[in-house]
Amino acid sequence: MATTPRSGTPTPPSSTADATLIVSLDTLQYADGSATRGIDFADGADVVSFFESLTGQTPEVEEVKEPYGDAVWYRLSHFDGVSVGVYETGHSFLTIDSASVAGVPLRTQSGLTVGASRQDVLAAGGWDEWDQDGDGVADYLGAEPRNVEGTQSLTRPGEGGREYFLFVLDGDVVTQIQWGNDFSDV
Repeated sequence: MATTPRSGTPTPPSSTADATLIVSLDTLQYADGSATRGIDFADGADVVSFFESLTGQTPEVEEVKEPYGDAVWYRLSHFDGVSVGVYETGHSFLTIDSASVAGVPLRTQSGLTVGASRQDVLAAGGWDEWDQDGDGVADYLGAEPRNVEGTQSLTRPGEGGREYFLFVLDGDVVTQIQWGNDFSDV
């Protein structure tokens, strides 16, 4: 499969029958069987533009305020199945609520999707992250980590921090995929 160098926002073809969206912590890839086009999450405007093109939707935009003040922390553009958060710096992240967007399957690099099972995440190297309701069973799992130099983990004393995908579960089924880290308390 060829990779098309980034020159502006990748535009999905009119037919998405064989397409797939693949996310890592750094990029969104659109693969359609003949080529793979990538967008770096460092360019939030391009990520929003891509989903506008893919879905044909103008997103509802929500301003999210900083937790300890009134300044805008990031803007969240809501599309059916995915939201794109864009920080003031332009860097972006996704909140994934569906296994597909505009009919195009969306998965992480290890193949995890909304609808995956707890066992699927654990089999892909995942771990228990947080038991929100205190019932002894994690409601959040982490997977696909990467170390972040210059940080310290708040949950693994003495170790460096890491970023990862955070899988929100309802029972044993993934209902949402978020970006997570263990070095920030917000």
